[in-house]
Amino acid sequence: NFADTSDNVGFEWHSAADAFGIDGLKAGVSAAFGDDGDTGSTSTAETSFSVGVNYVTDAGDTTVTVGGGYLQADDSNGTTTNDKADETAIALSAVTGDLTVGVGFASGSMVASDSASASEVDSAEVVTAGAKYVSGDITFAVGVVDGEAKDTTTFGDQGGNVDAYESMSASVDYVVASGVTATLGYTSEESAEEANSDTAHSGTSWYIGANVSF
Repeated sequence: NFADTSDNVGFEWHSAADAFGIDGLKAGVSAAFGDDGDTGSTSTAETSFSVGVNYVTDAGDTTVTVGGGYLQADDSNGTTTNDKADETAIALSAVTGDLTVGVGFASGSMVASDSASASEVDSAEVVTAGAKYVSGDITFAVGVVDGEAKDTTTFGDQGGNVDAYESMSASVDYVVASGVTATLGYTSEESAEEANSDTAHSGTSWYIGANVSF
């Protein structure tokens, strides 16, 4: 849930197309309000706000889309050092004929929550990139993810060691017949917890399957 935090009460505003007289621009603003007063190891969002923009333009035969946003949310637990979220994200994609490429980047800090406890997350960064090419009945796709952060379950402290995740995937789709697509895929993942290799969440896999629609 990185860069996705809010309370249940708030508002959203989304502009129409070509916002502020700029062709291809859309913008949005949201805010949420809470007063939960969490204690111990619990954490929820207090007052939060976010802003985002999306811009689409043509450069010759290429359609370019740029999007970005910022999210800030106070934490309801007064003992935490980090805000519930303080995060920035940006993404870029380009489409030229049958080729699509994209890249994204996000960074920030947060207080991550699960059903049992919460942890402070610092120096979080993630980069994603991918490409897709369509040739007749065949679609080729590749993608990579590279992310890292430091975390600790002791509120008020900063994590000393890095958690990391890397993955690379590739797939080939083939339209066998109308409504039937066969897929061959491959994924390689490497994960580290507190700077140590996390073999339980690392490895490689192959996938062979089909999608049938009527």
